[in-house]
Amino acid sequence: MSRWCLAELICASGSDYEQAFTRFAAVRYLRTARVTLEPRHLWNFYHADGFEREVLWQAAGERSELDTFQCLAWLYDGFQFSTS
Repeated sequence: MSRWCLAELICASGSDYEQAFTRFAAVRYLRTARVTLEPRHLWNFYHADGFEREVLWQAAGERSELDTFQCLAWLYDGFQFSTS
C-alpha cells in the first residue's frame, strides 16, 4: 500500500507543483473533514449520561482490541492513491 505523500505527487507530476497541489487538495478534503468530525461523535460517547451511557459502554465492551485498532486504521495506515 502506498502512503499518501505530497512529495510523491510532485514527483509523479514531473515537478508540476500546481497540478500536484490541486490533486492533493482534491483528495485530502474528505480525510481532513473526517479528522475534524470524528471527535465530535466521540464526545457524545464519552459524555453520555444515564441509560444511554450504559448502552454505549456495554456495546464498547463487546468490541475486541483488534476491532478498536481496525476502526482507527484509516487514520494511521494512510491510503492508496494513483500517481497517474
